[in-house]
Amino acid sequence: MEPMEAMKSYIENPPEKEADSIPMEIQQHLYTKFMQNYCEKWLKTQLPALDGETPLQAVKTGAGRRKVINLLKSFENGEEYNKRVGRLFYDLTWM
Repeated sequence: MEPMEAMKSYIENPPEKEADSIPMEIQQHLYTKFMQNYCEKWLKTQLPALDGETPLQAVKTGAGRRKVINLLKSFENGEEYNKRVGRLFYDLTWM
């Protein structure tokens, strides 16, 4: 089968999606717990993007604060996108 024919066939007759065996509410709960733990550790992790400082150290200066804000905006945008498209997401507003 030619590649274009295969693409057309896939679009017209997509494969059936397997149902997840874990309910979405439970997946979301587990993801939230995982991300909460990750973010709490992230705040205390030395990051190359912050010149080796932790986010908590970096926010003490104007330049560091701007870098942390940019990192958080990027992180938040990704989570917001996940929320909009129906994926698991994490609310970062506490940070």
